[in-house]
Amino acid sequence: MATESDTSSEQSFEVEDFSPPSSPEDREEGLLGEASGPEPYLFEPLARELSEAPGVEPAGVSRHRMGPVSEWCTCGHCTSLSARENVCCRETPKVMLRCQQVGVTSCITEHPGFEAVALNPYVLQAV
Repeated sequence: MATESDTSSEQSFEVEDFSPPSSPEDREEGLLGEASGPEPYLFEPLARELSEAPGVEPAGVSRHRMGPVSEWCTCGHCTSLSARENVCCRETPKVMLRCQQVGVTSCITEHPGFEAVALNPYVLQAV
């Protein structure tokens, strides 16, 4: 039979804290919640404001696009489309970069790869 002194031995446990280290800025701004643990959506991108959404132009910009092509086209090859689609290739920095890489100075349609990529129906069907 066990005596009381045998069963009342003291046991100690060491608990490790695996929570991420916090910085003084986090504590000041209240970014760390009461509970430590997983924080869902922590690394998700923030939503853009409507004015920053890609493809959306401010109201004043799209109005002038309905006028004659000669008023907004700088390459000389644009045709009149809807206000949203009326964009000159020279207004797009990435397009201009591609043109400069091969020495084309006026329009993307003069780029040596334009016909093979943009006008070939078999390439367009593969997308």
